[in-house]
Amino acid sequence: MERYQAIRKRFREYDGCYYLTKYTSKLASTYIAYSGTTSVASQNDYMRIDGLSVGIEFSYQGGVIIRNTPHSHSVWRDYTSDYGVTNVGLGASF
Repeated sequence: MERYQAIRKRFREYDGCYYLTKYTSKLASTYIAYSGTTSVASQNDYMRIDGLSVGIEFSYQGGVIIRNTPHSHSVWRDYTSDYGVTNVGLGASF
């Protein structure tokens, strides 16, 4: 039964509803910053969402291989559970 509970907990952590509830509960402490245009559709546009638990970055960059063909880059981080934070007990400090 213990193994079942551990597997169930891990699957819950990857559930979108779990993260949506977690992040919206901390929305008052979440900030949005951007550089470039507000449409985030032009070369070198950048947007960052930064909260107590979440960090999301989006960057629209020019093409290197296909010149003048912008493309997007993005990253999503959960500060309380990614990169093994929960395994070393740091999640509670956020």
